[in-house]
Amino acid sequence: MWEDFKNLIKQGSGFTKLLLANVIIYLVIELTQVFFFLFNANVDFDYFIDFVAVPADLKRLLFHPWSVVTYQFIHKQFGHILYNMLMLYFGGRMFVEFLGEKRIVPVYIVSGVCGAVLFILFYNVFPAFTPFAPNSVTIGASASVLGIFIAVATYIPNFVVNVFFVLEVRLKFVALFLVVIDLISLNKGNAGGHIAHLGGAIFGILYATQLKKGNDITDFWYSIKNKIQGLFKRKQKLEKVYSNYNSSTAAKAKQKQEIVDAILDKISRSGYDSLSKQEKEILFKASKEN
Repeated sequence: MWEDFKNLIKQGSGFTKLLLANVIIYLVIELTQVFFFLFNANVDFDYFIDFVAVPADLKRLLFHPWSVVTYQFIHKQFGHILYNMLMLYFGGRMFVEFLGEKRIVPVYIVSGVCGAVLFILFYNVFPAFTPFAPNSVTIGASASVLGIFIAVATYIPNFVVNVFFVLEVRLKFVALFLVVIDLISLNKGNAGGHIAHLGGAIFGILYATQLKKGNDITDFWYSIKNKIQGLFKRKQKLEKVYSNYNSSTAAKAKQKQEIVDAILDKISRSGYDSLSKQEKEILFKASKEN
């Protein structure tokens, strides 16, 4: 079972990894708190939340720049993560089907960043929020998830979905309903969360609109990803090992590595699910050998 879980994390799609990351982080936080409770350890987890939550205060943000990403995977209440993961599951499945699996991770991350930016902007510009900026933070995947959902709704607005398995509604009306709810809730509590949602929604609209024109505005993500993957390729190490072999063995090893590199390039372009069964077997055997 543990091996299956490791393979799921290692070889699962970006969609699967987003779901797992959110759930695992939530469980780790909750179980850690239970552990300290059992031993009567007085540990204030608010310090941890402050470390990973995105703050509205610009000075605090300067010392926590990573928070514009980390906050997207943090949840404190079960109801909060349950709602977000249900939204991610249903919205993410449609996203993968119509916009492609490889795009879901960058859209999730950038939607969340846009949500954080709008949250910070509102709390430092509008008088209704500025008094609360020094002590305000926000957490949760809501902005990221809504960005994914709104992107799909913008891309295929007339696609019909079943709401509560009863009503058949066009996707654009569901998206409009969600955005309106956030707008009219700005003065009714959890304003920071609703503002972040709207930031994610704005990016979702922009992303899908540009994608329809043939422009993927998250192209920079793939360039960064390819560079990081390049750093972890062990070509130099392999060449050093193979140099001790005879020329025939070295030639075979080099050919095998070229095949593996081609498969890795295919994953970076189209995702793991685009591989054939034979390519997956080659990659699995190579991982065992290395």
